[in-house]
Amino acid sequence: MIAASEKPVYQLLRFSTFLPNRVTGDFSGEIRTGYRMHPDGAVHPIRGGAVSGNVREAFQHAFFSKELVQREGYCGPAGIYLKNVKIGGREP
Repeated sequence: MIAASEKPVYQLLRFSTFLPNRVTGDFSGEIRTGYRMHPDGAVHPIRGGAVSGNVREAFQHAFFSKELVQREGYCGPAGIYLKNVKIGGREP
């Protein structure tokens, strides 16, 4: 999923809260932990900032990993590649 991109890919691992609005599908979450991976192979840890978007738009072109995980209340793909989301924060 990561190697196919010509732009940096963000691997976001932990969020503060990530609950979409039930009516509009809009969401936002504060990034706790993640990585910015560049096409040249450089990897930079990130902390802080936010990710936001709309669930319906983000999942129109989503890709799901074959690997499954089960954690607390979640059982599903280990990774999901989403387009049409905004990531904000300052560059390190």
